[in-house]
Amino acid sequence: MSEPLSVRMRLAANTLEEFNTHRTILYPSDTPWRPSELRREARHVEDEEQEAAEHELMAKELVADFCAFPWKSHIDSARRLIANGWRKDI
Repeated sequence: MSEPLSVRMRLAANTLEEFNTHRTILYPSDTPWRPSELRREARHVEDEEQEAAEHELMAKELVADFCAFPWKSHIDSARRLIANGWRKDI
């Protein structure tokens, strides 16, 4: 069973405050929101979260690749990583 409407409303208000704080440059802390605007902004936040998750996964994979190489020198390991497709985002 879902939470009572009053509880969900308070949670929604807390979420809006958190988002406004996250975006203080764009939105004052008491910015009013329409549901359609909030849904649009949610897509942007979702994209940012997905990008952060992908970067975290790439970092973990890079560490795993780095650890898989026999340790000779940093430059040898770097060359092997590049040969295996590692690229630095510019």
